[in-house]
Amino acid sequence: MFGILKKKSLQDKIIIRQDNISFTPKQILKDIRKINLNLNHVKKPIIFLKVRNNFSFVIIYIALMHNDSVIFLIDENINQKKLKSLINKFDPNYLISLDKEDNYKIRARKIYQFNDYRIFLINKKKHKVNKDLKLLISTSGISGPSKFVMLSKENLRLNLYQICKYLKISSNDNVILNMPLSYSFGLSVLNSHFSKGSEITLSNNSIVEKFFWDDFNRRNITTLYAVPQVLEVLKKLKIDIKIFKHLRFMAVAGGKTNNEVLKYFLNISKKMKFNFFNMYGQTEASPRISYLNLTKNQELIGSIGNAVHGGKLYIKDKHNKIIHKPNIQGNLFYEGKNVMIGYATNKKDLTKKRTNKYKLDTKDIAIKDKKSNFYIVGRADKFVKINSIKIDLQDLEDYLYKFLGTNVCLEFKNKIYVCIEKKILHKIKIIKKLCTYSQLNKNNLKIFCLKKFPKNNNKISIFKIREILKKKLN
Repeated sequence: MFGILKKKSLQDKIIIRQDNISFTPKQILKDIRKINLNLNHVKKPIIFLKVRNNFSFVIIYIALMHNDSVIFLIDENINQKKLKSLINKFDPNYLISLDKEDNYKIRARKIYQFNDYRIFLINKKKHKVNKDLKLLISTSGISGPSKFVMLSKENLRLNLYQICKYLKISSNDNVILNMPLSYSFGLSVLNSHFSKGSEITLSNNSIVEKFFWDDFNRRNITTLYAVPQVLEVLKKLKIDIKIFKHLRFMAVAGGKTNNEVLKYFLNISKKMKFNFFNMYGQTEASPRISYLNLTKNQELIGSIGNAVHGGKLYIKDKHNKIIHKPNIQGNLFYEGKNVMIGYATNKKDLTKKRTNKYKLDTKDIAIKDKKSNFYIVGRADKFVKINSIKIDLQDLEDYLYKFLGTNVCLEFKNKIYVCIEKKILHKIKIIKKLCTYSQLNKNNLKIFCLKKFPKNNNKISIFKIREILKKKLN
């Protein structure tokens, strides 16, 4: 997967940067050997690796991808209670952590230190695991408590190829990466660009911070990735588009992007002559499923395009039959070799063999046009009934966006709550508009103000909003 490290022509090329520190393949290979020498206590070990957006994590991660370990990516901010619970469930051999106190808290022995990371040996047990299993990533927990997606080397290798093929990633690209690397989108950016020898600038600054744009300018960044919420912020900031002068492409993924936001960046891409991609994926698909170059398909605003190379998208009706006619809603399915092995919630699950036949029910509702371009129109769990009226919450969110900006609509106790981040003075007007649009009674509609949307890996957490709502109303 990372054969780039041995490519002679790139041995002295800088491929990882952070602040004033840089690394070449030659330097990284030396560190990989040191790290893996200290992970030889058991064959095919289970390793918990805490994730941080820094060069130490990246080098450790690459080292583990080069050995026979099974890797769990663990959020660095996990609390001790949750960490101990996961250790009890999965019984890892090692914990690679940033917390120097972890050895006392979990009764492990420190055996090696690499920069700010410490390797702790927990036990030398030999575990039975699926021979193809390589990487476990927590689901984002948007709609509930997280579980781990089980990915094989085959899954990861194929999706790398698919992404690099349609984005035409090369060693000439410079990418800035500030997305959490515990998030499958952020990790896929790292994997794809590293595999091609691109220069990767790691950043812990948000896009509203001057330091982010200082790096962006200084490094002549050619590729920029973002989630929908980030693009919304950039649109509000009305950023000087000249900053994108070196950009070859921009890509958005990680949820549905409002059409007005897509149009805004499409216009910028035309003016500044770069390609703007709308991408669709799920962690369960390693994670990219489809893509669309909007700059070359301006008439397809809102479409997720077509499946990645070697994959297939199709829509099924409620009787599980494939829908061939255009513009008919149904459940979206994806089929491809990048589909996960399955889910894991405990150690026994690690032995599970594939039963899904490389098919994935995305849980999204979609339509396709006459040319088989796909459009997401909602989530299966976003359809609710209020007083026997079927309501599409995604449709309400899209309608309200032009009045309220980002919002989340939830059903709770036969009412729809419109959740927003700011207090507004015109609640009655909004509810009247919503009544007219949805045919609901005003008694079934409420506006609920939050100080800030709770998030998991840059995505708004519906589960956490619902929990806040329950506490407030019960």
